[in-house]
Amino acid sequence: MEELVQAILKEVMKRITKQDDIVVIGKMDGLNNIGNISFVEYSAQMQAERVLVTNLDISSLAQLAIGSASTEQDRFILETLLNSKQVFILESAFEYRKYTNNTLLYSHYLSCEEKLKQFGVNVISSVDQIYNMTENTHINSEKTATPVLSSNAVDLTNIKLLRDSDVISISRGASINIKRTCIITPLAKDTIRSNNLKIIRI
Repeated sequence: MEELVQAILKEVMKRITKQDDIVVIGKMDGLNNIGNISFVEYSAQMQAERVLVTNLDISSLAQLAIGSASTEQDRFILETLLNSKQVFILESAFEYRKYTNNTLLYSHYLSCEEKLKQFGVNVISSVDQIYNMTENTHINSEKTATPVLSSNAVDLTNIKLLRDSDVISISRGASINIKRTCIITPLAKDTIRSNNLKIIRI
C-alpha cells in the first residue's frame, strides 16, 4: 500500500510542476516570479526542468563535486544534471565564500565550485540571469558546461570585478580566465603579480 501511495504522490508532484516552474532548494526569501517563470519550493518526489539553489553548505558542495549525494536535495541536484536539465546556483549560496582566512581550504572549495561548473551547473549572480538565459537561448548541458581548460586554469568569467579575495587562494603560477570587460582592482593586480598568476582575457 505504501508503494502505491508513493507512486501516486510522485506522479502528482511531477504533474504539479509546470514547464516554466523553477524548483528552489534553499531559502525562497525575495524570489518573485519573473515573466512566465514561477518559483516552487523543493519537496521530495519532484522532477524539474530547472533547479535554483539558494543555499549550498560546505558538505553538500564537496559531495556534489565528487558526484555523490549526502542529502535528498543533493541527490535531486545530481539527478537533474544527469537528466541534462538546468541547475543554477546563486553566487551568494556558497557557504565557503564567507571563510577566507584559510587559503588552502578556500582554494579547495573553489575547485569544488569549478567542478560543478564542469558538470553543467550555471553559477549566477542574480535570479534575473535565469530569465535572460531562458529568453535568449535554450541552454543544454553541452553549452553550459565550463570547458576544462587545463588542470592549472581557473575560470572566473562570471566575475565583473576581480578582487584580491577572488585571487588570493589560487595556486601560484595558475592561469585565470576572465572576460575582456572584467575590471581588476589594484590590490588584485598586486596579488596576481606576486603569485605569478597569468590572466587570460576571453
